Amino acid sequence: MKTKFTEEQIRNWRAYERVRTGGKYNMFDNRAIKSSGLTRPDYLFVMENYSELMAAHIKERKNI
Repeated sequence: MKTKFTEEQIRNWRAYERVRTGGKYNMFDNRAIKSSGLTRPDYLFVMENYSELMAAHIKERKNI
C-alpha cells in the first residue's frame, strides 16, 4: 500500500533536505531542527518517512 503525503509534508521534506545537503549539522542535532524551520514533530516525521517522502517529491516533480 502506497502512502499519500500532503503538499505540506513534501514541503517539509524539502526544508529538511536543504539542511541535510548543506552539510553543516548532524541531522540529529537540535540546531538542524531549528535551521530547517520545522516543528520538532514535523522534523521527526520527515526523518521517519524520508525515503517515501523523497519518492513522493520525485513523482511530484515528474508531474510538473
